[in-house]
Amino acid sequence: MRRSYDAFGSPRTVDLKHVNSPNSGLASQIPYLWLNPTSRHGFTDHEHLDRVRLIHMNGRVYDYRSGRFLSVDPFVKAPTNSQSLNPYSYILNNPLAGIDPSGYAPCKITDDPSCLEVGVNTVTDENGNKTTVIVGEKGDNIALTGAKFDVAQLKSISRFINLAWNPKNGADAWIKDGPNGGDPSGLGAISGSGKGCAGDGPLQCYSVTSNEEGKVTSFERTYKTEGRYGAVNGILNNIGRAMNLMAIHAFRRLDTREFMLAHNPTEGAFRDLLEAQQDKLAYIFGSTAAAKQFGDILAGAEQQMDWVAHSQGGAIFSESIRYNLNRGISDMSNIRVAFDSGANNKWVTNYYARRGGIGLIGKGYYDAPNDVVPQVVGLRAWARPDRMIWSILSFPSLFGPNSPHTYPIMDE
Repeated sequence: MRRSYDAFGSPRTVDLKHVNSPNSGLASQIPYLWLNPTSRHGFTDHEHLDRVRLIHMNGRVYDYRSGRFLSVDPFVKAPTNSQSLNPYSYILNNPLAGIDPSGYAPCKITDDPSCLEVGVNTVTDENGNKTTVIVGEKGDNIALTGAKFDVAQLKSISRFINLAWNPKNGADAWIKDGPNGGDPSGLGAISGSGKGCAGDGPLQCYSVTSNEEGKVTSFERTYKTEGRYGAVNGILNNIGRAMNLMAIHAFRRLDTREFMLAHNPTEGAFRDLLEAQQDKLAYIFGSTAAAKQFGDILAGAEQQMDWVAHSQGGAIFSESIRYNLNRGISDMSNIRVAFDSGANNKWVTNYYARRGGIGLIGKGYYDAPNDVVPQVVGLRAWARPDRMIWSILSFPSLFGPNSPHTYPIMDE
């Protein structure tokens, strides 16, 4: 018997009447709520104190009848959101937007998905924007179908589940077999290297298809390096944004609507930038987990494969070549790459690419002259002080609608 609640956590009987109904005493409702109870935990998995009609939410005690905590929240979670200024409210007075596991702060889209419930979670950020986080039990195969799902709202997917939207072989086959048709040999492991897309690193691989407008129309998890084309994204890209953005880069640079995305998940601006610098200085600090896993992905490609690497993805790609060479994988001649606004050093990358037999697509490097990422971070403008200064002055526009960095430049 599962308990039922309204939006603010008030228990309901089996006929969905509220426990705190004025026509019914609490004691008379308890038999309907507790049929062979195994736990006192209920609403958002917190402890119910039914005799006093309260919920113990770890940090504070919550009154589900009023939808308010009994004590103030010592943290102002979102100063720009007026709902955050009410220290007694539950999840910015929007209880359907997520959960509050600690009693002090709602579960955010950047949190570990373990603080969310299994299934499709709608989460609200500090600005009130609603997004989707999908969580499942380890090994679950989950298939979504239909044309109304907006990939842009998809922020996080548990790395232990296999998710697909409009899978090629149909939802029933996906739920039954999961990635690669349930074929154990499709894990992408090859002799002398790691497991690539099935490895323990942070990257997740998805086969992605987009339409003529550049919008993603289907994707599905894959555990092997598959397909003719691939893409790896840069910093501050959640899964939905990475799919949509790299679909544009893949079409512009590789002329394809179908590609495999090696998704480099964001961990916030500071940690993303720190990771990018570690990849650039890996000969001192060692390779990042992302670069090592991407090295396995490259080594696991038995077919000819063309890649586009954007922003931090360029640094990951470059370091993965060096990492493979250092462990004895010297023939990667089936790989070609184009760097869109890459953070990697052009001359260092070219040196390792030649050693590994990796070719460049077109001119190889496609950068705006005022893009601070390739020109300053990637040192492309070391001999061009005019571009160096222009890029630094253009830095405020980097994250705006006219960013010289985000989308592929038209220069051939």
